[in-house]
Amino acid sequence: MEISGRCDVEFKIITAVWNSEPFFQGYADSILSQDDDYDVIVFDDASTDGTSELAEYICDLNFWSFIQNHQNRGVPYAQWCSTHAIPHEPEDVFVFVDGDDQLAPDALNRLRRYYEEDPELLLTYGQYRSEPFSPTCSLAGPYPSNVIQRRAYREHSVLGRGIPWNHLRTVRCSLFDQLTEDDFKFDNGEWYAMSGDAAVMYPCLELAGDHFKFIEEVLYIYNSENPLSEWRKAPGEGDRVHQHVLHRPPKVKVVYDRNPVAVEMRRVRMLREQ
Repeated sequence: MEISGRCDVEFKIITAVWNSEPFFQGYADSILSQDDDYDVIVFDDASTDGTSELAEYICDLNFWSFIQNHQNRGVPYAQWCSTHAIPHEPEDVFVFVDGDDQLAPDALNRLRRYYEEDPELLLTYGQYRSEPFSPTCSLAGPYPSNVIQRRAYREHSVLGRGIPWNHLRTVRCSLFDQLTEDDFKFDNGEWYAMSGDAAVMYPCLELAGDHFKFIEEVLYIYNSENPLSEWRKAPGEGDRVHQHVLHRPPKVKVVYDRNPVAVEMRRVRMLREQ
């Protein structure tokens, strides 16, 4: 994959929102407080409260792009449509921010430093703070070196060793553009209803090679009180999607170990491919 050395990237903020009227102004204020080059696209996924009207007003006021969907399709569909609707260059960076969450103060300037220090950087994930504090919010962390060497990110999760990545997630546009619609769908063509983070992160980590980074500093504020969060709304569906993503064929060749769970994972994948 061609990697550009250009550092003067623009950030393309990708936001999906649904029934988050009480929180959207806080989201918007956190974006507007950023002192950096960025564009924003907000995809309203058929909200039934006042979110659509508020989001469209704020987008018009600030020259942000706005997409109104009239059928609730879920975050993965919103991400796919938004990343293809917003103009971008291969060197630019998609920044995924949910419409009920916020960027931390000066997050984009701090993020830019990482991309400037390493022009070959293709992906980052990082640490976040939950507000109000919630002990159920798992913190992010680095992957073990052997997992990175073997590109065995899905296997790592299947084996119950956790999901190290979390907010803030950013992906170089040239990397994200290698994904296809199928990466966001079940085998029967049905779009994933949720867990868009998993649909993006596993294949992008595999494709990124060594060109990704875990950022320890807090760049994202997660809203832990939204009663309509995915994991509260339909946790079973989220698990179903995540399991399907985990058992998809990896984007690159993985050097597997002989762990019995990993062997079973490969057997299930082979049966699916028959």
